[in-house]
Amino acid sequence: MNARRVVRISLALAGVGLALLVVGLAVDPARAWFAYLVAWIFGTTLAVGALLLSMTGQAAKAGWMVILRRPMEAVAETLPVFAVLFLPLVFGLDRIYPWAGHAADAVLAEAIGHKRVWLSRPFFVARTGVYFAVFCVVARLLRAWSRENDVRPSAALVRRMRRLGGGGLPLVGLALTWASFDWSMSLQPDWSSTMFGFYFFAGAYVGAIALACVLVNT
Repeated sequence: MNARRVVRISLALAGVGLALLVVGLAVDPARAWFAYLVAWIFGTTLAVGALLLSMTGQAAKAGWMVILRRPMEAVAETLPVFAVLFLPLVFGLDRIYPWAGHAADAVLAEAIGHKRVWLSRPFFVARTGVYFAVFCVVARLLRAWSRENDVRPSAALVRRMRRLGGGGLPLVGLALTWASFDWSMSLQPDWSSTMFGFYFFAGAYVGAIALACVLVNT
């Protein structure tokens, strides 16, 4: 299947999805917003997982990553798209997250009183912006340097990519961990888990490996 056909099919499916979302918002807004959130988190974590896989390969100086480098860099390049797709969620926060509604349950409000500043709409949106800034900048730099190295091979560029791959892993990992707390764990704001971020991180990484297997074998 050629690239143009893939793009056409993808755009057609996106159009169908958008139409179904509009219908869902008219029929059952709460369920439609939850469905959108699940789909958005799924796509975003795959893109971040692809970035993490690329960074791991650079940090480990893995020669085998040459096979996966371009597909994973291409997937990570979609992160700005997911940043834009987050914007509709801003308008549905009160339908998705209990802490964002104006008529919050009194028991819940008391249980999460100490999180009142953290679980606020402006701070939530601002933190998401920071997460995507980290993801997008690292992904863009790695891809730009990688392409430049293909045109003008340079040991200095290779060292730069390896330093960013290794040095940026903690930053991207922490950003994804905090994002998991915000985007997913805060759906139950009175519950918390120190392992939640680890599971989220692992899911993104394994999902990217599965996607890489599909891309390489098609």
